[in-house]
Amino acid sequence: MADEKFSIRLKDWFALGAIDTAAHSSNTLAPFVVGAIIGELHFAPSRMGVWSTVETLCYAFAMFVLAPRVARLSLPHVATGAALLTAAAQILSGFTDSYTILLLLRVGTGLGFGVLNTALNTYAARTKTPDRAVSVAMAIQTALFTGMGFLMPIAGLVAGRKGMFVTLGLLVLALIPFMILAPSSSRSSVGVIREAQKKSLPWPPGYQIALLLGTMALFTFGTLSVWPFTDRLALSVGIHAKEYGELNSISCFLGFFGSISVEWLRVKFGRTAPTVFFILISGIACVAQSAPPNALWFVVGFVVNYVLWFIVYPFLIGTACAVDPAGRLATLCTATWLVSQSLGNVIAGIMGDSGRYWMTGIMALICCVLASALFVMVTRSLQKPEPISVFVVEDLA
Repeated sequence: MADEKFSIRLKDWFALGAIDTAAHSSNTLAPFVVGAIIGELHFAPSRMGVWSTVETLCYAFAMFVLAPRVARLSLPHVATGAALLTAAAQILSGFTDSYTILLLLRVGTGLGFGVLNTALNTYAARTKTPDRAVSVAMAIQTALFTGMGFLMPIAGLVAGRKGMFVTLGLLVLALIPFMILAPSSSRSSVGVIREAQKKSLPWPPGYQIALLLGTMALFTFGTLSVWPFTDRLALSVGIHAKEYGELNSISCFLGFFGSISVEWLRVKFGRTAPTVFFILISGIACVAQSAPPNALWFVVGFVVNYVLWFIVYPFLIGTACAVDPAGRLATLCTATWLVSQSLGNVIAGIMGDSGRYWMTGIMALICCVLASALFVMVTRSLQKPEPISVFVVEDLA
């Protein structure tokens, strides 16, 4: 059955990159708009934590709903529809001062992002090398976000938060022609997935699913909780919007190299050692990022945490695709990330109201230590001689 999966071609690079960029445009660029909203409308950090949480919960909801149905997805159609919904909600967000309406529009963006990310994970699972597919997508994403890091502050200077929201919407619209290059569900290469559904092939054992989802939940809860507020943390050490945008772009540029290194790292060292090592380093970086005594500490923590996300995330999704080639577990992993980040954003917002962002760094370090332990348990369980399912699972060590 593995032979029916397809190798990544040039047009797949463009399609994967477009879907991934659109799906993560809010995750990556959120600090710009959060900072602008707080600056212009004077909403408290805790309210913005709820604002981010509404989006990410809707994001996760869409993925949980779609996870059992991924074999029936026509990638170009669902990606295009989700992109149109997302772009419309982003653009409309720039033309309201109402907190309630902003929350309702986050429902639209969240659902759109969830469908886009489901399409991305399904796309990756249908390839012969899901790790490479995700890393290619993230490499293209980082290249585009490098430019956006310079463009977003300019949009803010010209038209405030309205300019930023419109820029985000136009970015997603510009990516739609490339999404159409994705293979449809009628492509013969997905026969293995359709056959799996018809035969009702089992999911991997529940304890392995729980361990992998737990790894994702702890890692993302810890490292991404403070993310929407990094613009404010940068400002606290004298890094203003323009400099923050430049820092974001530099981090994206370095993240590109992190993404393209994933396949080499997997072949050279396997999945376990690099994943565990980089999760632990991410936790340490979060301490520096959330409690910076000066600008240098913030810059180092921010860049390291940013770049390592583009290495750890492909490894986790690649592991999920190796365990469940149909892509169901990969979709659940991403949905789990969003739920855990949603909770973390609220907690970080509450901490921010009292000026205690430093606590998120300690929380991140603890979570990363626990996530590393769970991931080792996942990979060890997969090395047991008994098969975890009727699928052939590649060596994860």
